[in-house]
Amino acid sequence: ALRSERRATQALRRIPDRDVRYFQSHGSARVTAFLSKRIDAEARARALAETSHHLAETARGERHRLTAAVFSALGVLLLFGSRDIVFGGVPVVGSLAGWGSLGDLVAEATSGWRYWGLGSPSPSPPVLWFFTALSTAGLGAVGLAQTGLVLAAMPVGAAGAYLAARRLVGATGPALVAMVVYVTVPVPRNALSEGRLGPLVFYALAPFMLDILLRSLVARDAVRTDEDATEGNVDERSQAWRSRREVLSLGLLMAICGAAFPLTLVLLPAAALVMMLAGLLSGTGGMRDARSGLSLSCKAAVVAFVLLAPWSLTMAWPWADTAAIGLAYQSTEHISSVLRLETGPAGAGWIGWALIGAAGFSLIAGTGDRLRWAIRSWALVIVGWALTAVPGRAGVETWFAPEALLVLAALGLSLAISIGAAVFLDEVRDAHLGRRHVASLIAAAAFFMSCLPFVGATIDGRWELPSRDWAGAFSWMDTRDGDFRVLWMGDPDFLPLDPSVLDGGLGFGFTRNGARDFAALWPSAARSATSPVRDALDVVLDGRTDRLGHLLAPMGVRYVAVPLLSSPGTPPPGASPPGRLGEILAGQIDLAGLATQPGLLLYENLSWAPVKVTLPPSFSAEGRRPSALTAELAVPAPDASAAPATPAPADNPTPTGQTGQTGPSTLLWAQTYDGRWQARADGRVLDHRKAFGWSNAYEQPTGAVSSVRYLGQVFVYPLLAFQIAVWFLAVRAWLLYRPRRRMVAPSEDGTE
Repeated sequence: ALRSERRATQALRRIPDRDVRYFQSHGSARVTAFLSKRIDAEARARALAETSHHLAETARGERHRLTAAVFSALGVLLLFGSRDIVFGGVPVVGSLAGWGSLGDLVAEATSGWRYWGLGSPSPSPPVLWFFTALSTAGLGAVGLAQTGLVLAAMPVGAAGAYLAARRLVGATGPALVAMVVYVTVPVPRNALSEGRLGPLVFYALAPFMLDILLRSLVARDAVRTDEDATEGNVDERSQAWRSRREVLSLGLLMAICGAAFPLTLVLLPAAALVMMLAGLLSGTGGMRDARSGLSLSCKAAVVAFVLLAPWSLTMAWPWADTAAIGLAYQSTEHISSVLRLETGPAGAGWIGWALIGAAGFSLIAGTGDRLRWAIRSWALVIVGWALTAVPGRAGVETWFAPEALLVLAALGLSLAISIGAAVFLDEVRDAHLGRRHVASLIAAAAFFMSCLPFVGATIDGRWELPSRDWAGAFSWMDTRDGDFRVLWMGDPDFLPLDPSVLDGGLGFGFTRNGARDFAALWPSAARSATSPVRDALDVVLDGRTDRLGHLLAPMGVRYVAVPLLSSPGTPPPGASPPGRLGEILAGQIDLAGLATQPGLLLYENLSWAPVKVTLPPSFSAEGRRPSALTAELAVPAPDASAAPATPAPADNPTPTGQTGQTGPSTLLWAQTYDGRWQARADGRVLDHRKAFGWSNAYEQPTGAVSSVRYLGQVFVYPLLAFQIAVWFLAVRAWLLYRPRRRMVAPSEDGTE
């Protein structure tokens, strides 16, 4: 009887228990009474809440001044922390190689032959055109343009985080909190100190790409505009135009970012999918948002892929070198370092945990849509952590730069903290004293604590970027004896270039005529550019030869460098090359160790030959250094016997491509074999054949002067015209689909 009466009574209720419980006093009545009478704790807490309320109202009323103050403070801190880079320039660390001159950039961008590695007929990376545009805007000051690009990453990323958070929470204060969090996390400082330009560009543009996604999702229902054909109805044409503009906006941004960090075209759609699916955990609409976000990001990825063609097509080849998309690093970071976003020298130890605590407040205090977006933000954080930490523990030898993947985690944390700030301003400050007030105070303390390491990092003036580089240490190298290459080997984190990776994680790459070579960036997808050196290194590392110099001589390798640090300096105790590399190189009989800067093992190849060299039919080795070409690497041609190599005389160097000959000889050109390489002498085209299974050889007549050129250059100009046309059409369509306002005629009574 009692149960039936209870059910009848419950059926009459209009307010659920959780709403009634919200107005009840919580905790022990006796403890509450004691505190109220003895120490008046609740009155003090309410006074604190009223003070917070007053500050919040004041900040809301003075939001313009507050915004200007926060932006100005961050600008001053960023400028102060970058002062040495502003006046001293960017050193050659990692992929921050010097760009050369404006002419060098244009020549490399328009070249039909890529000189990365041993060369390949691959399209030039579109990022060179962006570098050229920035240098042109700087009136040819290439160094200034490079410094500006590198240092702009943090302020541009901060502005993007502000826009994305304001789009999400609709308030200025929480958006400023997101901006402060995004700029103070260690991710951009570690990317800068490690010399990783791709992750820096992704850090700067990721918030803007997320803002476009949020624009299409947060305001999806608010689609009425002034151009509605009928009042109160939604203009379908306006929706279609807005959708196309969002696709083009996101596609253009993804193309710019993907030129420097190709993984953008895959990473952003995947992150959008995971973020939107996480909405299923907190209510309805998650699947709809997932479909909408995935559709927008995938369409934008297609637009970006077309804008980056034909370079992007080479990235999609199944036989492409994975180093071309940045798959060249080892995922060895400790899980605690990943959680604190500290994968480099920038960090603050245990204080890094404060950021996670501040972000957790949004999950505790959030309700409704705020909770749903807090869960989505944390999904982005978890994806960034997982992509960074899991592959290395799953046995994956090579992975992407951790700073790029942790950009997702940094962005998610900044949004989560901004949502928590919005919850406090809108809900907690008006509620009764409870656990959410205590959590808000802890979150605020954690937020301010997490900013302290960033302020301390400004004292350095360089954001942990080294003051010296290997380019300066190699300034003594010259080309008086002919053009040459430097083979770099070792930990990929320490190499001053974008490396390829052998099985086992050993990185390697070439620079030309020293260490300052921007052509060594953005690896070619053609495996032919590295296959010969891969084969040679496999032979040496397996212990099957002690003549590495002989194997490298046809490639024009004069020096072999193994850095133990990313810049000159004293290595830590116990630092050594990966595996047995140091022991193996020390046992090569045709490599001579050289005294050089600390932190580097440098060897000279005693058997080297220039990139462009002649092979006379008779050659005396007496009084000369051993030559690999003399010993065992003869040109496999039916009409030419094995012949030793001799570089051009010192008084007739060959960097311009001209070679003087005094007798019947064979010209070797140490670039990957391609039938479009043509050599001419006395107006006659020389016979062309393959040498060593990968290089170019030409038969020269007696006393001839020869020159070599690449005939494939003629095919570059139609491709350049295609790229220009595609970008023009994309920008033109983006402008065409801009929002327009309908002019409303005034009514008879003077109102609109």
